[in-house]
Formats: sequence, C-alpha cells, structure tokens
Amino acid sequence: MTIKLAATSQTATDGQLKGTYDITSADYVTYIDNALLRNAPLRIVDESSFLQPNVLTLLVKGGSGVQSVQQLKNRTVSVNAPNDIGTLLVDSLLTDNGVPLSKVKFNNNVAFPNVGQDLSKGAVDAAFAPEPFVSLDGMQAGTQILADLDQGGTNDFPIQGVAVTQSWAPNNPNTLAAFERAYAQGQQLADTDRAAVEAGS
Repeated sequence: MTIKLAATSQTATDGQLKGTYDITSADYVTYIDNALLRNAPLRIVDESSFLQPNVLTLLVKGGSGVQSVQQLKNRTVSVNAPNDIGTLLVDSLLTDNGVPLSKVKFNNNVAFPNVGQDLSKGAVDAAFAPEPFVSLDGMQAGTQILADLDQGGTNDFPIQGVAVTQSWAPNNPNTLAAFERAYAQGQQLADTDRAAVEAGS
C-alpha cells in the first residue's frame, strides 16, 4: 500500500474520482457535497474522527483587537478550502454567536502552514486551524485561540471518514477488508497508546 498526501479534502476526492487514489480520508462535508452536488459515486466505509476540545480552533494574532467572536463582524476569516469542514464549523460558531454570515469575509485556500504568517501581517483577522498548527503558531508567531470549535451546534460533530467509490468496493473486496482490519487496529492503537503513535509519526 502506498500512502500519498493531498492538499485538501477536495483534492483527495478529485483524485479518487479520477482513479488516482483507491481509498481516501477526508472530511464528511466534502464527501457529502460531492455526492449531492456532483453526483459523485462515493461510499463511506469507516469513521475517522469526531470533534473534540482543543483540536480545531479559530486563531487570532497576539494582541489582536478581536477578543470575542462577536467582534468578527466586518472582519476577514481564513479557511484552508472553500465549503469544507472549516467553513461549516466557522459558520456554526458565527451563527451561535449572533454574527450574520453576510457580515464576515472568507479568505479561502489559506494553507495551514501559512496561518501564523497571515495573521501576523494582518492579511486576515482570524483563521481556522487544527493541531499541531495551533501549538506551532502559538510558539512561533504568538497567535492566540479566539474560540474552540467544539461547541454549540457542532459539539462532538463528526469530522472525517474514509471513502471508496461505489465501483471500486465490489471489485476489490479483499483489499477493502484488509484495509478495514488494519484501520481498526490503527484506531485502537491511537486510542490506547499515544507513545506508539508519536514514535511512528
């Protein structure tokens, strides 16, 4: 098996639909959007993760004038890709805090490694970011957490899964079964032995 990295969930899904990838791990929002809007023949076969505290956040630069979610009105927020899990989570946070979505500008396609730099130079006022970038940006760029996204309407929200195409699954049952066994073992290891996960990363 060969593991390849894709820049975004949409990149992974596009590659899968073209036959570049057999199995992908991406956010559910992207999978559902592709199934509904593009009629993509996808089949979700495994759950990867659900939202927990201190995993996905909204960051601001150190000393920012933005000290509350309500102050994001008429400000710019970055996400790593348009209309994926980041956009949904930030939309939910804004809505829960009474901020009209029409009053916030989204800067799409800001790669996570660039979040700290964009915040520091004022290109955006807040940024969607996951760990480990939250900790890295805090140490290297002095960013601060404005809000944890595991709250309100997205508390414990399903984040990421694993999918195949509907044609690939019946044509490769043994490969899929072997993958699912290995994936379940990996999930069990991740849940019970952090040291082993860190050693293999």
